[in-house]
Amino acid sequence: MPDVPAINFSPLQATSPCTTFPFGVPCWVVGALGGFGGSSNCPSWHLPLTGFGGGDVPLDLCVMQPAVDIFRGLLLIACTLGLGWLFMGAAMGFGGKGGDD
Repeated sequence: MPDVPAINFSPLQATSPCTTFPFGVPCWVVGALGGFGGSSNCPSWHLPLTGFGGGDVPLDLCVMQPAVDIFRGLLLIACTLGLGWLFMGAAMGFGGKGGDD
């Protein structure tokens, strides 16, 4: 009777577990939701006015940055609550009666 081979644990010892499927899900979630929190650079650019004697008009939206930081936090909370509501509805069987005419 042949011996049973040992279990190969080498795939679990990868240097970066974020590259394999079941272990990479938390890394993907952090990357996807990372843009919701924290601070970012405010948009600013220059609009060229070539038809009106040249020059450009600076457009700087940095005055809105404090409001955007608050809005991002509120959006993160709303998305989390909405996702929880979706999962709760699916688990409890609310809605989705489908096919009832």
